[in-house]
Amino acid sequence: MMFRPFPLQSFARKITKIGVQEKLRTARGHERGNRVREELHLAAHSTRSSSSVSFETSSYCGRTRFPCCEMPGQMTQNKFQVQHPKDEQVEKAYQKIVADLTTHTCPTRDVAETFRQVLEYNVPHGKRNRLMAVVHTYQLLSDGDQIELACLVGWCVELLQAYFLIADDIMDKSTTRRGRPCWYTVEGVGLRAINDALFLQGALFRVLRQNLRHLSVYHDLVELFLDTNYTTVQGQCVDMLSNPEGTMPDLSQFTEERYAAITKNKTAFYSFVLPIRAGMYLAGVSNPEQHAETEKVALKIGHAFQVQDDFLDCYSDPGHSGKVGTDIVDGKCSWLVVKALQLMSAQQSEAFAAHFGCGKPGGPDELAVKAIYDELQLADKYAAYEALVFEEIDEMLEKPWGNPSLPTVIREVKKAIFRRTK
Repeated sequence: MMFRPFPLQSFARKITKIGVQEKLRTARGHERGNRVREELHLAAHSTRSSSSVSFETSSYCGRTRFPCCEMPGQMTQNKFQVQHPKDEQVEKAYQKIVADLTTHTCPTRDVAETFRQVLEYNVPHGKRNRLMAVVHTYQLLSDGDQIELACLVGWCVELLQAYFLIADDIMDKSTTRRGRPCWYTVEGVGLRAINDALFLQGALFRVLRQNLRHLSVYHDLVELFLDTNYTTVQGQCVDMLSNPEGTMPDLSQFTEERYAAITKNKTAFYSFVLPIRAGMYLAGVSNPEQHAETEKVALKIGHAFQVQDDFLDCYSDPGHSGKVGTDIVDGKCSWLVVKALQLMSAQQSEAFAAHFGCGKPGGPDELAVKAIYDELQLADKYAAYEALVFEEIDEMLEKPWGNPSLPTVIREVKKAIFRRTK
């Protein structure tokens, strides 16, 4: 289904529900999209009157330049119902989830209190980028009648991420996350954190069922989350097998192909494909070709995001990033390692193999590896890579799209990570 385009040159036009419906084009999924929109409108009408949404900004060449390192909902000047990740509607959706998961469904009071602690410690304290990607996509592609559902689905993505992060911290033996001790290191938690992670995984599907099963896209959303979960677990497995427990890393396995498999499956799918496509489904965009078109660009953005993550793990200040980097001492297959292996001399390779995957963060082994990175000028090569990959993404967005509104959505997501510092 195709919606009224939001070209950047005329993005200031007020988009009403009637205006969008008049511009619906005949395409695969058209009838289904109408049904979704009607369902959302009826659900919204039962709680409040629907309202139109105005999109106001100035040009790409005279448009407001949004600050980097934030998702679009954090900084856009558009008159969306939800502009910031801590807006009232976002917070209300979170409190609804906490109440639903801890009030009527727990067998005992101590279980309810434990689950409440799990939620409060692990879910709401991130940047909420993925949540805002869902909400912003929905607002750009629809009239926003049912923003509460978009917020709830956004929180489901955050629940999924929290589950992944708890498990990842245990596997990586990390100590800090978001500037605080990792959940499994908190006194009284320990390996119970594994069960807590499984609780978060199950919770997101419960939230979807309780709030969206009346929609025709419910099945699509559940399948999307299931596929994302399985894809991410596969990516985590590739990552872990790159450096099996108790062995030294096999550097011959650290290839661009293996790294691409890790980034695509472990990071890109759940961080970018999932939230954007979920927002599309909620907005009534169900055309498979448009989803495939979006996924292709989202995966490229996700690859760039993981490269950034690898660079920041090595070079960022933990006081700013909130996380102590462990990729070098853990022997992770990162962009920096793959690039270094392509550039090192025989002498550097020997020194690298002796120190990589050894020691502790900040110790002599890590410093020796970082010294080799500096000799190879990897920081400069990273800057060149970042400039090139975002230029390539821009070129992909300039090509004709089945739904002219989708490049606008993806541009906003791209701006959120360009030159990020944490």
